[in-house]
Amino acid sequence: MGFPTVYPTGTTVYNPEKANNGYTVITRNGKIDFIDMNGEVVVTKPARAKKGKIIVETRLVSRSQLSSLPVLDSQIIIKDNQGGTQWYWLASNHFTELGFNTTAENAIYRLIEQNNRLGWQKPWLKIEHVARLGKNIWFDGGDDRFDPENIIFSAPNANVVVIISHQTGQIVWKLGPTYDKFSGDQQFDWLINPTDAQLIDNRLPGAGNILIFDQGGAAGFGAVNGLSPDGIDNQHREYSRILEINPRTMTIEWQYTPEEAGNVQPLDSYKFYSPAFGKVQRLKNGNTIICEGIIGRIFEVTSDCDTVWEYLNPVFFRGNKGDKTNRVEWMTRIPYDQIDLSKPK
Repeated sequence: MGFPTVYPTGTTVYNPEKANNGYTVITRNGKIDFIDMNGEVVVTKPARAKKGKIIVETRLVSRSQLSSLPVLDSQIIIKDNQGGTQWYWLASNHFTELGFNTTAENAIYRLIEQNNRLGWQKPWLKIEHVARLGKNIWFDGGDDRFDPENIIFSAPNANVVVIISHQTGQIVWKLGPTYDKFSGDQQFDWLINPTDAQLIDNRLPGAGNILIFDQGGAAGFGAVNGLSPDGIDNQHREYSRILEINPRTMTIEWQYTPEEAGNVQPLDSYKFYSPAFGKVQRLKNGNTIICEGIIGRIFEVTSDCDTVWEYLNPVFFRGNKGDKTNRVEWMTRIPYDQIDLSKPK
């Protein structure tokens, strides 16, 4: 199979009538750029660490429910207006609630033993994209699991998405971590390395559903296999998916996969694949904007999965390991009428 030596960059697809027009804000190479629909940068700001009221930290715990050995744990902290700790949630305290089976538990124990020999580099449970649920139709209808103050997060290395009660800290809803016939979640196939889980805002199409960027790659804990001799990162898939899930019926309401993208499966499934830096957002007109951050591609699709806007990052830079990359680390779309910038012609 031949490939061209030069690929187009910038805005490569744009249908003004069907796109949800606005500024796309991206983080790349230590900067935040505001890009119009034609791919032109209109504002650039330095990227700074966010100082929100909800933060995720790691903490070395000497003893836990997991093991008598030290464990690098993840904790969610909510700060008050003065910067003090108002509330915190430690992952290991809720280990049994996460629902790992015995095989997965054994793989986690092996992970703990390995890291105590070699030195902890990453927490046993990686927590990403922590947010409050916000107002939603489920709580308005009397389902307390979806209290607007409750917290949703993704744990990509464990293949799980979780909602926790802000009052008790207990897990009140989850998807994963296993997707076999005994788990009840087998209709989703395996979520692998899921990120950016979010409850769709009440004002948007799909309100109340959970939107997930199921990145793929290697993640999870379970049985050993040819690619995972210790049962760590034992699930593999070399393509990504976007799933919109009704959290009460546990059904897929909408999805974007290599099949919807029109790629021949399995040969061309990799053409939609971002095992890191995945981002997704539902837009006001019902479209969905997707960031394949690892390859610097951002694109917008309709509910019928037609691509109406596409942008390929033309900015290449050296990554932390000296590699040349055009990755996009974060993305959001802001409508023209919600930002103090002049609307482009």
